[in-house]
Amino acid sequence: MNIKGKRIWQQASGEGRNYSATCLFWDVILNGPGDYGQYPECMEIWDRSSKKNTDLKRFCEDMQEGDLVVLRGGTSIVYGVGELVGGYEWLPEFSDVDGWDLQHTRRVKWLWKESIP
Repeated sequence: MNIKGKRIWQQASGEGRNYSATCLFWDVILNGPGDYGQYPECMEIWDRSSKKNTDLKRFCEDMQEGDLVVLRGGTSIVYGVGELVGGYEWLPEFSDVDGWDLQHTRRVKWLWKESIP
């Protein structure tokens, strides 16, 4: 795989809950909370830390089609490596992923993924 000129991002697969199987099955990475609606309109009505605001902006604006993403768990587990396909989407289908509202979505073509039972 030629990674020259590619940006590589890390995406967590949940803190306290692991939704990596959902990401790998549906070919997406997810971010939340999505219950305030799509980006950037949601930023006007939610009161989140600047860290979360920066994270969501990065996910929605800074990540670009063709960039690589590493789906990780914690600091030592990698579930998949993929290439971003298309732009940001807000998908209501991911409004309840194990109790999380993760409608902020990016589609991924997985180049490698861990087998998850």
